[in-house]
Amino acid sequence: MLKSINPADPVTAARLVELLGQHTPWYRSLWSIGVTLTIAELLEASTAHESGILSEGSVRKLASSCATVAGKDPVLTRPEKATLRQQLQSVPRSTGLSFFTLQQLRTRVERDYLLRWANAFRVAPMDRSERPARSIAAHLLDCGFSDKFLHGWFKQKLYTDPGELTLSELCEEANSAIATKAPHQFDVLIAFKHSPRSASGYPREWLNAARISEWLKHSGFSTTPHLQEITVDHVLETTKGVEALRKSKIVAADDEDNLRKIILTKFRKKVIDNTVAPRMSYGDYVEQHTYLLFLKMADERSKPPYNQPSMIAKKYAWPTHD
Repeated sequence: MLKSINPADPVTAARLVELLGQHTPWYRSLWSIGVTLTIAELLEASTAHESGILSEGSVRKLASSCATVAGKDPVLTRPEKATLRQQLQSVPRSTGLSFFTLQQLRTRVERDYLLRWANAFRVAPMDRSERPARSIAAHLLDCGFSDKFLHGWFKQKLYTDPGELTLSELCEEANSAIATKAPHQFDVLIAFKHSPRSASGYPREWLNAARISEWLKHSGFSTTPHLQEITVDHVLETTKGVEALRKSKIVAADDEDNLRKIILTKFRKKVIDNTVAPRMSYGDYVEQHTYLLFLKMADERSKPPYNQPSMIAKKYAWPTHD
């Protein structure tokens, strides 16, 4: 249970749980990444720039975002922020001092980020709740933990467990129990739309249909598809939603029936559970931005001075996403 030290603590705790909730409306969700991942993306972009994939302007924009994110973070020290600003005056090169300085800064901050927040809550109680909640949630998501796991962990610690914890103690426990814990190894099954067979045959880890079924059963998964039964409520909600889109002239009347069938199929396959509050998960958000990044990289390479033919079909190319 939460032990409040100042009036903002319950709001901070509630906001932290809300940010990690899977059914939180998109406008209340977490849409930004943390300072350590921002620095990591900048270093990766700098390497891509050296390889001729990204323009200097693109890297400078990312560097500007990095400086903004770091500047707003309360647990970075003034010398650290000053060092970061100094190293971002030019595009870091992989063999340069700025690159290694940023690497060291990221490693140092990542190692004790939650402990910094623990100290901040202990030394100077926060009057605001949004910044601490967003910073802590973003950092743990950037570390690779799922929003579902983190939501359950924090909800249990804050509202279920009988022992009392201050926000400072909560950050310390999260650091020892989650952030610094050794990573687990997982076997991941990846589906291919087209066969990756080459002249030398299939990859060593390739599984055919029979082996996939065996692997799923061995891993405790059912091989029988589970479809949700469509109810009257699903049909009514879908019909109302499609009609609203047609009246707003977002969907043409000729497409109304087809869209209704698509939405009902998504209900049946449990892809969605409502049409009122669609929400993109944190993982999906990062995935979509990754796709956009590669589209932009392909677009950059098709322009002077590279003038390389793009591998992306014209209708899917970057200008269509402006």
